[in-house]
Amino acid sequence: MSSRARQAAVAAVLTVAAAATIALAGQFYDGLDRNRQDGQDGSTQTKNPADTTWPSPAPTAVAGLIAALGEINPELRYGSPELKAMLICRDIKHGDSDERVTSHALEIFSGGGSFSLTNDQGAHIVSAVRENICTGNQS
Repeated sequence: MSSRARQAAVAAVLTVAAAATIALAGQFYDGLDRNRQDGQDGSTQTKNPADTTWPSPAPTAVAGLIAALGEINPELRYGSPELKAMLICRDIKHGDSDERVTSHALEIFSGGGSFSLTNDQGAHIVSAVRENICTGNQS
């Protein structure tokens, strides 16, 4: 099997696995306490749970995301990047500041501390997520 064919086969498997994982993650995520919004004064308020839904991205959108993340840092392609991207989309949808969204992207995409990312890479991750996942590329 040629290298290109092997890469295509791996991409196809990743896309199918990503779609299945996203379907399951949507159910899991709804139970997480990301419905809270911290105020500047330290208070918290609960966001409307109806505002926390986000459709699953299309397989082509996931493939685009994985390709874009691989250009930033090849390690970003692993560890369910599509699920992490959905979390970032929700931050964006909820109106979190660019700084907070980038900080969250750095936190969840850093491989559990196995590698570090720069703020510039965090901004590029957010751009890749916005372009591929948050723009209506859902299935």
